[in-house]
Amino acid sequence: MDSAWLTAWLWMWVGTTVLTVHFRMRQQATGSGLVVAYLLNLWAVHGLGAFLYVLPWWRAMDVAGLVESGFRQATAGLVGAAIGSLVVGPFVMTAFRLPPPVVGARHPEPRLAMLYVLIGIVCYLVLLPLASRIPSATALVASGWQLLVVGLALMLWKAWHDRRYTAFKIILLIALGGLPLLTVAHAGFLGYGSSAALTLLVFTAAFVRPRWKMLVAGAVLGYLGLSYYVTYMRDRGEIRAVVWEAQATVAERAVPIWRTLTDWEWLDLRNEDHLQRIDERLNQNFLVGAAVQYLETGMTMFVRGATIRDAFLAIIPRALWPEKPLAAGSGYLVSDYTGIAFPLGPRRRREARHGHRHRLCRGDERGNWSDHGVLREFRDCRGHGRLSDCRNAPLDLRLCGRPTIADGRLARILVLVSAGHWAPQRRRITHGDQRQRRRCVRDRVSRKPLPVAPVP
Repeated sequence: MDSAWLTAWLWMWVGTTVLTVHFRMRQQATGSGLVVAYLLNLWAVHGLGAFLYVLPWWRAMDVAGLVESGFRQATAGLVGAAIGSLVVGPFVMTAFRLPPPVVGARHPEPRLAMLYVLIGIVCYLVLLPLASRIPSATALVASGWQLLVVGLALMLWKAWHDRRYTAFKIILLIALGGLPLLTVAHAGFLGYGSSAALTLLVFTAAFVRPRWKMLVAGAVLGYLGLSYYVTYMRDRGEIRAVVWEAQATVAERAVPIWRTLTDWEWLDLRNEDHLQRIDERLNQNFLVGAAVQYLETGMTMFVRGATIRDAFLAIIPRALWPEKPLAAGSGYLVSDYTGIAFPLGPRRRREARHGHRHRLCRGDERGNWSDHGVLREFRDCRGHGRLSDCRNAPLDLRLCGRPTIADGRLARILVLVSAGHWAPQRRRITHGDQRQRRRCVRDRVSRKPLPVAPVP
């Protein structure tokens, strides 16, 4: 890997981000901070991972240049997002003579924010577990979680404009600290709560003045968030082992989380364990680079608009189309474009026990093996050559059914899709290659439901 090129791409990220934020502030654009939230999400899953590889003491090796290749595609996605926000958006508003948003005083319903919060809590904690067995009900109830975020945002907005600054600080601290803990205690996932907290922080920054206070607060909260992340990743297996137990009580779930909080680790960029935890989970450049090489070697084909078709088909409720082949989760798309299998979450394992077409890969009867280990073994597998050298990799390193990652993010999906358009032209696929691929697929993917050992 040429670190000079990676450094150049990183500086392009910094420049693009600063210009985008500066011009949007200068234009006094009315909004809730969606563009800034999108940029921060891209930084979390691409920029941070690339930054590790320019540190002189970080010994990880970008074998075959997958991180650099993926970060190049992510840079194209970031620049495209900036052009869309600063150039294409205003041009469309002017060309089609769309009316600008009306800015004026509003008198909101005082109880609406609390009602949203209560509906969100009930949907997430009470209705979502009950609706998991009903087709289409999960998608409906899961949307109620977003009302919790909307309700907290309205509370923050009202407290600030009513000049109740003490209440504003209390609500903000509870939201930023409580949402990640809530999703970890309830589902074992940090990503849901972190994204909600980031959304609230960016929304707050859109109206809080002076802005330098939010910049300082954002830097402090970013360091605290990364410290919590490396501490959580240290104990993630233990936390999920308890949280994913169907009979676990609230007190039992609180024990490993409390142990994690009391044994806190502050982020240290000299600590190789901390860097490894960030590289393994937040560095999505590896997956994007793997998709580029997977396309180059002819192991998969361009879908030619199939993802757009699938977006329309996904709208159809499963209650009306029980055999719909689509399912939520970015792991589907990532596995199709990289050939890397991912561990099944609790919902996918329940489907497997009921004869669903998903297949458990190597691991215990719960499919509870670590995606970190899979990515590490996969990197070792293609360590001396291109991704095609992994065709004979162990079963758990290749596409095994269509497993999913439960905490996928729209930003990483869009950047991964862009890799398919920006990848170099792949070689021509011969009939012999197609026959070989069909044989591999028959060996790897079972068309019949597989018996799965019950959970003791």
